[in-house]
Amino acid sequence: MVGIPAFVWRGGFVFRALITGIGAGGFLGALAWIDSGRWLAGLAVFVILALACGTWAPLRMARYWPAGAGLDGADRAAVVRAARTGRRIGDPRLRAGAQDYAAGMRAAADNARMWRPLIVFLLAVAVVVAV
Repeated sequence: MVGIPAFVWRGGFVFRALITGIGAGGFLGALAWIDSGRWLAGLAVFVILALACGTWAPLRMARYWPAGAGLDGADRAAVVRAARTGRRIGDPRLRAGAQDYAAGMRAAADNARMWRPLIVFLLAVAVVVAV
């Protein structure tokens, strides 16, 4: 949720699923293709991760910011941009949405904090194996 750009919030659930799934699957599928030299490996990674991230990311986004469902797409994108840049919001309805979005971002960051030691360990193992 922390790395999702503001324009992704403009669309509905299906739009968010497509953008996050295709983005993550495409990037990691291209890396798999480059690393293995086989387009079939890249295609398999793309399909698997596009489905996984396309399902998981929008559900997580909705869980951490449930008030976002009450706003239309342009308002959601405006709230996300304002909350990330620290700009003031004049509309009280959007101000409440920005406060809820900020609380959701803090909760998402706090929940991700427990995974940091595991990520550091996996990166260290990958470096040792690569050397």
